[in-house]
This record gives sequence, C-alpha cells and structure tokens, in this order.
Amino acid sequence: MRSGLGSAESAGCSLSRRPDAAEKMGRPANFWRALCIYGTGAVQNRNTLEKEEGMAQDIYERAVSHILENQDRFYRLAYSYVRNRDGALDVVQNAIVKGLEKCHGLRNPDALKTWFYRIVVNESLQYLRENRRETPEEELPEQPYRESAYDRDRELYEEVLGLPEPMKTVVILHFYEDLTLKQISEITGANLNTVKFRLYSALRRLRKRLEVTAG
Repeated sequence: MRSGLGSAESAGCSLSRRPDAAEKMGRPANFWRALCIYGTGAVQNRNTLEKEEGMAQDIYERAVSHILENQDRFYRLAYSYVRNRDGALDVVQNAIVKGLEKCHGLRNPDALKTWFYRIVVNESLQYLRENRRETPEEELPEQPYRESAYDRDRELYEEVLGLPEPMKTVVILHFYEDLTLKQISEITGANLNTVKFRLYSALRRLRKRLEVTAG
C-alpha cells in the first residue's frame, strides 16, 4: 500500500472496503479505517500549509514593496519624535527588521499601512524612553534638522513638535501623513473618541500658542 499522500481512493483506501480484507492482512478493520482517514487528512493539511505559506510570501513581498515606496514617510515620522537624523534612521531600521520578521502574522493585507505605521510609532517611543535614560541632562540637543516635506509652515510645525506625544502623534499622522482618524485609532490603539479628543485638544493648544506668538 502506498503512503497516504493521495486521496483515500487513490491510495486504495476505501471506507467501504470489506473489513475482512484488512483482517486477512493482519490488521484490525478499525486500524485500516484510521489509515484511510488520517492519510486523507495529511493531504488536506499539506495543502492548507502550502496555501498559508503562499499567503505569507505574498504578504512579505507586499510589506517589502510598501516599505520601499514609503521609506521617506517613515523616516520623517520617526524624526518628528526623536529630532535627530541618526536616531530617526535607527528607528526606521529597527521598525523594518521587526516588521519583516512579523509580517507573516498579518492576516489582512489591507491593514499593512496602519500596521507598519504603528510599528514606527512604537519604535520611536521606545527610542525616546531608552535615550532619555542615557542622555546627560546638561547635553545640548543637536540643531533642528529641517525636513522639507514637513516644512509647510515652519513656525506651526515647531509648535506641533512641542505638543505632548499623544497629541503630536494624532496631528502629524492626520495632517502631515494624511491618515484618517479611524486609521490613527488603529495605529495608536486608542479608541476613536480618544483620538478625536486629542486632536481637538491639540488644535486648541496650537491656536492659543500661535495667538500668543502673533500678539
């Protein structure tokens, strides 16, 4: 008898086969039935595995393509947090490594955009936490590096960077990266009402600051 790599019928496994035939070969009839059932299941499992591997490869390729097409966006977002070029590059590199390692677990390819933004945001926050512990208080920050893509209004952008991190994240993702509030909710893990509250609070704070500056 061939190993169960084909269908039950093609392997000679018919559940209608007479039990005494199996018994004559020295095997109980129930054991013969088990071979037929699990042999068929092995084929189904292998087909399922091959299908999952194909989907994982497709998601991996889409992730690579997405990263290459949007790497400047990810760098700018990271820079808005860490405020130095080397740090932003480190953040993006770590995000890419983590993203490509875990993208096979992404079941919905349409969520790739928000999923990777979330990784960049989390890596940026992680970088800040680590470097706040390591950087001496008396050390002066480097001179601001101007990102032309975010330079629509330099004064306003500098005010945005001065916002608390939750507010800054919402403003930058919404106005500078053109993401919807729903997408921002998915990226940050905050519910939609919280995202809206952060946005409106940030806008009120920015308006007051700009009024003071103008006055």
